[in-house]
Amino acid sequence: MMIPFIQINLQRSQTAQSILQQTAVTFGAQVLLISEQNWSPIRDSRWVVSDDRTCAVVLTDNHHQTHPT
Repeated sequence: MMIPFIQINLQRSQTAQSILQQTAVTFGAQVLLISEQNWSPIRDSRWVVSDDRTCAVVLTDNHHQTHPT
């Protein structure tokens, strides 16, 4: 079984990070591999952020979504 994921460099763009959230829902991504995010939540167990806060692995709530046809 494949886990749908998105890997992206956001180049610290707030707009790109906002669009990523909707894109993850659209494609049913369960994992986001992000570098150069604009922000990271301080207390969110779904986010694992590097010590220097330049990259993150995020688990989404899209467990039952399917890829659009």
